[in-house]
Amino acid sequence: MKRLLSGFLAFGFALLAGGITIAQADPSSVLISSPDVIDGRTFEDDAGHTYRLFAVRTPSLDATCEDADGASYACGEQARRTLELYSAGMLSCQKGGVDGEGVSLVRCFDFANRDLASRLVRAGWALPDREVSQAYVFEELEAEARRQGMWSGRFTIR
Repeated sequence: MKRLLSGFLAFGFALLAGGITIAQADPSSVLISSPDVIDGRTFEDDAGHTYRLFAVRTPSLDATCEDADGASYACGEQARRTLELYSAGMLSCQKGGVDGEGVSLVRCFDFANRDLASRLVRAGWALPDREVSQAYVFEELEAEARRQGMWSGRFTIR
């Protein structure tokens, strides 16, 4: 029995010494668990760092839009709630610089590897920011054709 136990221990030490390395954290990536959502594209992690989704624009938090019947509704708040829903759980985000306010720009994916910005645009609660990227243009066309989210009525995003 002692021989068997010492054999397992020797194998374990050999395995550890031979090939297991500890990967260093990639400074351009960050894992965020259930962030605090500020608006339709901005959120904060537990440490208080603020992040903004890259290449999309959303209505300001206090913005109102009109639905298909012309009734006013809080589309900025709806965009915020949608991001809150999509970002529940663990996010894997890749940093891509900072914006003019010093906020980290990120591209984030949920636990199923779905791009959050893509989902927001496809749902009609965000628009692609064509000034910085051509990403998400097809998602926008799909949302418009299906009259999703803000596309069901009238809206203005500055």
